[in-house]
Amino acid sequence: MEQEYSVKDIPIVLYSIVSYASLRIVPYEVGDMLRAVEIFGEVNYDMDWDDAVIVATMERYKIKDIYSNDSHFDRIPWIKRVFQSVTS
Repeated sequence: MEQEYSVKDIPIVLYSIVSYASLRIVPYEVGDMLRAVEIFGEVNYDMDWDDAVIVATMERYKIKDIYSNDSHFDRIPWIKRVFQSVTS
């Protein structure tokens, strides 16, 4: 969010995101972090750590779609990245 919004806007954006009734927020676990280490190797370390943890958590929950503008997720063949830009 820091890359897309000013720091002052982050609380508004975050509260907007978590307000979706259909959104399910799931925690990551130590096992996801261990799997993230393996994912790092699979993508030749060409991914941020937090993205690798997200991928591992998605894998555990069998989630295949992610709404993101982060192209690092394109390195994982089974993930479908969905992104819609919002125009002002």
